Amino acid sequence: MESGIQSDLLSGVVYVSLAVLSLAVLVAFGRVLKGPSLPDRVVAIDYVSYVTMGFLGTYAILSGREAYVDAALVLGLLAFIGTIALARYVEGRSGTQQHAGAYGAGEFRAGAHVGGMRGRREGRSDQQVHTGEQTRRARRRAGDSAQPQTVDEKRPPSNSTDETEEDDER
Repeated sequence: MESGIQSDLLSGVVYVSLAVLSLAVLVAFGRVLKGPSLPDRVVAIDYVSYVTMGFLGTYAILSGREAYVDAALVLGLLAFIGTIALARYVEGRSGTQQHAGAYGAGEFRAGAHVGGMRGRREGRSDQQVHTGEQTRRARRRAGDSAQPQTVDEKRPPSNSTDETEEDDER
């Protein structure tokens, strides 16, 4: 094999670097397979792509061909775009799981749920609503569902201190 390196010492360092990078890729693949969670796997896949970029750059030095550097740059761009796409997927998935878990357990998370176990004890219906003014209206409707209210009506005084404190925070 023709080498672009003239020095034996530099050639040895490049071979050791390639071996270390190969070992790093194998360890990262172990994390991809083992997990424990989806974000850990995403980070491991990202790490594999960047170590592979380093491997391609090091091999470009060893072989003396610039095409490997171009391949490393393309891999870097694809890895970046893939990481952004997977991060958006994980973000949407975790938000959905959080809402489903809160709704199933009957908990309130960030004021986005009306109902659940706590709501049933207080006589409110189970429903998921938006935050802000829509939440206040939905809470009023859930409290006295027999009388529909409009946006212009004043809010009746609440007996629950939890609702008053939540609304004051907003």
